[in-house]
Amino acid sequence: MAQLMTPIEVADALGIDEQTLRDWRMRGVAPRSLRLGASTVRFIDDDVTEWVKDQARSEAPVLDVEMVDNQQQVLPVDWTE
Repeated sequence: MAQLMTPIEVADALGIDEQTLRDWRMRGVAPRSLRLGASTVRFIDDDVTEWVKDQARSEAPVLDVEMVDNQQQVLPVDWTE
């Protein structure tokens, strides 16, 4: 069964700041989220995993996957470079 993740858990898993995740949600580029009540936001773990895979296949990703110390690291794309 799929598990619900908090925005903090998703931001930590993606290696980004929670505010970045919030910005991405407002821009419509974050993983699909669910609103539970007036202010509670949750993400389904399988959706987050699929979103990361989609980023690897995308022509305009917001994430980049790099190898750091022999481990895959998911990093935000820096469009300012």
